[in-house]
Amino acid sequence: MPWKMPWKNSWFQIAVIAAALSGGCLLMDSAPALENALDFTKGGGAYSKGKEYFDKGEYAEAIPEFDEAIRLDPNNANAYALRGGAFWRKGSAGQGLDDCNKALEIDPRNDLGYAYRGLIENQKGDHDKAIEDWNKAIEINPKNDVAHAGLGSASLQRGDYDQAIADYDEAIRLNPGYANAYRGRSEAYRGKGDLARAAEDLTKITEINPKDSSAYSTLGTIYVQEGDLNHAMPDLNQAIELDASNAAACAMRGEAYRLLGNFDQALNDLNQAIEIDPNAAMAYGSRGAVYLGKGDLARALPDLDQAINRNPKNGFAYAERGEAYRYKGDLPGALADLNTAIDELHFKSSFAYASRGVVRAGQGDSDRAITDLDEAIELDPKNSFAYGERGAVYEAKGDPDKAIPDMNQAIQLNPRNAFAYLWRGEAYRRKGDSSSALADLNEAISLDPDGPNGRSAANIKAGLNGATH
Repeated sequence: MPWKMPWKNSWFQIAVIAAALSGGCLLMDSAPALENALDFTKGGGAYSKGKEYFDKGEYAEAIPEFDEAIRLDPNNANAYALRGGAFWRKGSAGQGLDDCNKALEIDPRNDLGYAYRGLIENQKGDHDKAIEDWNKAIEINPKNDVAHAGLGSASLQRGDYDQAIADYDEAIRLNPGYANAYRGRSEAYRGKGDLARAAEDLTKITEINPKDSSAYSTLGTIYVQEGDLNHAMPDLNQAIELDASNAAACAMRGEAYRLLGNFDQALNDLNQAIEIDPNAAMAYGSRGAVYLGKGDLARALPDLDQAINRNPKNGFAYAERGEAYRYKGDLPGALADLNTAIDELHFKSSFAYASRGVVRAGQGDSDRAITDLDEAIELDPKNSFAYGERGAVYEAKGDPDKAIPDMNQAIQLNPRNAFAYLWRGEAYRRKGDSSSALADLNEAISLDPDGPNGRSAANIKAGLNGATH
């Protein structure tokens, strides 16, 4: 059965998961604290009620109130602008854009119209138009928090994390209760690798809105990424309890269960994630890894293919598929996938380097195998598998004095590492220490009686016994 290790830096690379776990655009559910959003004109009662619903994210309830406000006052530009934002949030971008344009037709200096039109344009991919609208909104009203957050999202999209943080800082200064400004800033911090500050912002969102499933989901993701599965589970559980249709949370909890070795529970969550979102590349990748961990290549490879088809930049899926090909005996195929993961997609995980090291060792390229295994150990000094494999390479090179310390470390990290006992036994045999060799070979047989390590140990033991009689 292929090795599966609970490693940090799992498949959820920061840049890839940001959008998936936030539920889409980082500016949804905005709660603007804009001075000109107040309206005491005819229809102002309905408008105020609509804005109250809007601020709470209750867009379906807000729209009829804005309808009434517009019926009573057809020139209420703010009502059009906010109704446009509500339509957009409900998935009707066309209606939202029409309303924002109407707001600006009524009042060409309506900053709300520019701010929300920018959000819609940005989602449609018209990023330059969006930035132009947000800048115009700020020119009209420097306190337009939605526009400042919009500029933050534009900076985030182009990878300018410092500028994004500055823009979101201003949005939060203007509106300390603006949950999605915290969400955007958390993504910028994640882009910079500052997961502690990202977690602080996500925690703030849960304080502002305890029902924000996405915030709990992303918090859980950060904990999984850090290898802190005990803290991850409560947040992922809460995310799913709040929103059973949160495919990202189901997929992430499935990944957490996989890392814990609870494959059956992992499959339950990953199947659910795929049922909710049949295009969830992350869930296919993780489910493929679960099947690989169970030794089920017939199911693992199709899932990993699906993950790569849906997201060709999924380094985790390439690494896992490379491991599947290695397990299948297809070393050229394994090396091709692992090279793609590491060299092209920059998936710098201990697992990927260790797997490639084993492939290279299998191809007789021992020097580059050791280089990869060195990198695997540097990335994760607790990687028992990498120590064992590096020790095996040293032993194969005829250097038991380097092999034995690596095997010692592998066994210390994982006392059930039958492979390490096998190769340490072989190293002791090479050094002429028959008693130590027999002790290790017997342990390998005990740990893996029907597997390849146990069978190899039995063969070496038989030869050793024959030589001593």
